[in-house]
Order: sequence, then structure tokens, then C-alpha cells
Amino acid sequence: MIWTTWRRYIAVLDAADRKPPQKIAFTVILSAVLSAGSCGGSSPSPTAATPPPVFINVTGGWSGTYLSTFNIPQFPGGPGAGACNMNVTITSQDGGQFSGTFQLTGNYANFGVLVTCAWSGPTSGSVTTTGTVTDLRVVPTIGIPGVACTYVSRSAVTGVVSPTAFNANWTEQWSCPSLGITAADFNRAVSLRKQ
Repeated sequence: MIWTTWRRYIAVLDAADRKPPQKIAFTVILSAVLSAGSCGGSSPSPTAATPPPVFINVTGGWSGTYLSTFNIPQFPGGPGAGACNMNVTITSQDGGQFSGTFQLTGNYANFGVLVTCAWSGPTSGSVTTTGTVTDLRVVPTIGIPGVACTYVSRSAVTGVVSPTAFNANWTEQWSCPSLGITAADFNRAVSLRKQ
């Protein structure tokens, strides 16, 4: 029995002598790694969940002005402007998207015409977590009473919002074919305060 065990030991030593040094080193390192893994090493801590984005709460009542500056080169009297009183009620907000209703009141004179601000309807828009206003829409689109113009397109909305103030600006492009006007710019500026 002793002799058999001794012969096996000699065979193992002889096989180790014939292995390249690199292979022996790799075998030792692999054995160490496997041994460490079998000793119940601690698992990495779970990564903390990313907090949800925080948006300014815009729900509630807002009031202020809706200013329109019209630039219709072919229209008699040149550029004009007029401001309506604006009341907005935001009833729903989901993250940065909001919706509600608006109403314009008051009147102003433009191009020799007394304009009565009598528009109302749904409104919607979007804001970012940094308080940038990226969209604001009112329906119906507001034109000039008595002037047959058709809404064509509009620019991107720029503006800022805080817990107490809401400001937005954009430019709309209109066409008035019945008057021979192919292009008209309506610059819109909304300035509101939280009620």
C-alpha cells in the first residue's frame, strides 16, 4: 500500500516537470480563483434606482395677456399689433405634458378694425424639467376677424415657466389668397401669472 502511494506521488511530480511554466502558473491562478469563489465571497450591492424626473406643477389657474403682432406687407396700414386678456386653466398634467382650457377677452383696434377677443377652447403644451416651455397650442387657431386668411404653419415654441410665471413665444405663417397675400407672419407672445 505504501509503495503504491509513493509511485503515484512520483508520477504526479514527473508530469508537473513536463508542463510548460506558463501552463503551471495558469493552473495555479485558476485554482486560486475557483477556491475564492467557493468560499462564499460577497455579491455586489444592487444599483440604486434612478429617481423619476421632476417637472414644475403647472396645474391651476393662470391669467395675463395674449399679444399678437401681425406683419402683412401687402395689407394697408403696415404691421399691426393687439393684445387680448387671457385666462388659462390647466386641469391635467402628466410629467411634462399638460392640457386644459383657455379664454380670450377684451378688444383692440387693428388695421382700422375693432377686434373683439372672443376666442376660447382647449389648450395643451409641454415643459421640461428645467422649466423650458417646448410647446403651447390653442384651438381654434386665432386669426384676424374679417380678414380671410388661412393658417399654414408655425415655428417652434420658446419660453420659460416657473411656479408663478409662464411665458411663451412663437411665429405663425398665414396665407390670405383672397387679398392676394401669399405670406403673413403672426408673432405670438403669451405672458401669464399664476392665480
